[in-house]
Amino acid sequence: MKVFLLLAGWSFAALAQIMGPSFQVIKAEYGADNRWEDVTARVQGLVRGNGVEFRVDGETLSDPLPGVPKTLRVRYVFRGRTQTDNFQDLAYVRLGEPGRGLFGGGRARPVRGALEIVKAEYGEGNRWRDVTPLLNQQISGNSVKMDVTNATMGGDPAPAVRKSLRVDYSYQDQRRSVTVAENAQLVLPENSGAASMPVSSSQLVILAAEYRARGRSNMVTDLLREAIRGDQLKLRVDNTSMGGDPYPSMVKELYVRYSYQGREYENFSREGSTVELPNRYDRPASGNRRSNPQ
Repeated sequence: MKVFLLLAGWSFAALAQIMGPSFQVIKAEYGADNRWEDVTARVQGLVRGNGVEFRVDGETLSDPLPGVPKTLRVRYVFRGRTQTDNFQDLAYVRLGEPGRGLFGGGRARPVRGALEIVKAEYGEGNRWRDVTPLLNQQISGNSVKMDVTNATMGGDPAPAVRKSLRVDYSYQDQRRSVTVAENAQLVLPENSGAASMPVSSSQLVILAAEYRARGRSNMVTDLLREAIRGDQLKLRVDNTSMGGDPYPSMVKELYVRYSYQGREYENFSREGSTVELPNRYDRPASGNRRSNPQ
C-alpha cells in the first residue's frame, strides 16, 4: 500500500490533509460555577497523532479560580463521533488514540499515573483471547466501564463454557489485577485510587464506595466524596443519585468503606434508603464484605 501511494505521487501528509484528522478538539473550557476560561487552544496544542493525553492542573491549563475545585469540559470528534467528557482537577485525560497517526504508528507513551491496561484475557481453561488492545481503546476520561460479553470481547473463545475476564492494569503508578465474570460489568479503576487518599484523625473520608447487585456495580467513590458537607454525608440511595442502574429489575446495595476519627468502618445501605455517615451503628472495617442483596 505504501509503495502504491508513493508511486502514485501521493505523500502521507498530503493524503492526511485530504481525509482530515480522525481526532479533533472542538471546544475546551476549564472552571467552575459561572466562571469558565476557554482553553481550547491549549488542549489543541497537546494533541499528538489521533488523540490527546495530559493531566488536569493549573500548570497545564490556565487557572481561572486558584484554590477552587474545577472541571475541564472537552468537546471533541473521534472517528466521526462527537462527544463531550468532563474531568475533575488532577484527573488524567486520555482521549482518542494519542501518539497514533492516520495509519497507526507507535504506541503512545502513557502519562505518569494514568490508567493503562497492561494485559487482558477473556476465556476459560486453556482457551483465552487477548483483549488488551480492545480494552485500551475503551479508556475514556481515565476510566473504563463496559459489560463483559462475547460481543464486547470480540468473540467467544470457549463456546458453551462460562468465561471470565482477567485484567492486569496500572493506575496511579500501582499495578493491580481484577477478574470479572462473563455477563458482569468491568469498572476501572477499582475504588478510584482510594488507597492514596489522605486520612486525618477527625476527617470523614470515603475510601471506597460501590452501588451493586449480583456482580454488577457502579463505582461511586468520587460521587460520595463530593457529597460530603462538614464532615458528614447524607444521601438517598437510588439509581439517580448513584449515577445509573447497574442491574435493572434487581434491588441494589450501596457498600461504603470510610474513615472517621482515625478508624475505618463499613456501611451497607439498601436501595431506597438514606445513607448517613458517620453512623454509630457501623461496624469496624474488615477484609470481608457482605454479599449483595438477591
